[in-house]
Amino acid sequence: MTTSRREYVFRAYSNTSAGALVSGRGPRPRHTPPIAIDREFDRHRDLNNTVPTSLVSVSRRVIDTLRRAFNKHYRDNEPADQIWIAIIRLPEETADDVVFHKALDLAAGHGDEAKFTYEIVFEWEIPEHYVEHRVSVQSLIDRGLDLRNYRVKNRLTNEAWLPATSELRSVLAKDLLEFSREGNYSWEDGCYDTGVNLAFWARDFGTQAPTRYIAYQMFDDLLGPVTYFCGDDQRMRFSYCEMCFEFSDLCHLEDGMKFVEKLKNYGGTEDYDDWLDYAFYKWRECVVELECIEDWFRDRATKCTECTESICHEGATLIASKKEVMEEWKRLLRPLVLLEGS
Repeated sequence: MTTSRREYVFRAYSNTSAGALVSGRGPRPRHTPPIAIDREFDRHRDLNNTVPTSLVSVSRRVIDTLRRAFNKHYRDNEPADQIWIAIIRLPEETADDVVFHKALDLAAGHGDEAKFTYEIVFEWEIPEHYVEHRVSVQSLIDRGLDLRNYRVKNRLTNEAWLPATSELRSVLAKDLLEFSREGNYSWEDGCYDTGVNLAFWARDFGTQAPTRYIAYQMFDDLLGPVTYFCGDDQRMRFSYCEMCFEFSDLCHLEDGMKFVEKLKNYGGTEDYDDWLDYAFYKWRECVVELECIEDWFRDRATKCTECTESICHEGATLIASKKEVMEEWKRLLRPLVLLEGS
């Protein structure tokens, strides 16, 4: 398999994984014959299989990889500083001793192909020089990318971990895709702010990570594959989104990403002032929205005594969520305020 453009894949692993970048059977032996790829993949796809295989799997999806990595911490109680996400660059042309496959091709004809749409498997090992960057779950948490509020409680064990990728994607889409919000919010501003949100998430992976690629991949993860594309009227539609995009909308999205990228090192006075204005605007917007929500639920609970408990619970959940967003903007604003005073 070869690639026609620069492409990255992601792998979550820890000390308990069958192998970090190496298969469960170890690295490639010298003078080994080609592996029986169909047999190896049949073992790989079997969730109950306990026999190590010679395959190492990676994913094209950022959200799926984040879920796997954080659930090693939330569900399996592994230390966050011992769980890693590797960002691997696929080469345009592979060397003779490096072989990888689209898992979707290997799964063809078995009825469960959809599960392997975004997966790629390497034979034996992922060469170290293919790894462009690594980041630990602890580093992501320290930088502000913490998924604890997206956990779902298990009714049997009372433990909480991240839900299935499809459910996590749906919840994240509501938080990150600003153009999907209701209210007095222009479509252009929504696309721009979506770009800002995605770029901030990508920035938490580290300055050496391919942040623009990660931001766009998250956009793809959240909206799904393109289901309609027309160059004549310059419109496109995605499988997880009812709205139709114009090509110019993606320009607004990219402008938001570029704005954050300029601020990686708080580059110049002009960039800093722009960011300070933007962050303060978003924080103040949250304050106003929070005040309106609190007033509305307080008034509703007063007038409807029969359903006060459910209203209060609904209101408390919404208010807590809005306060968290407000505190996040305040957190992002704080280092710049300190910078201004220094």
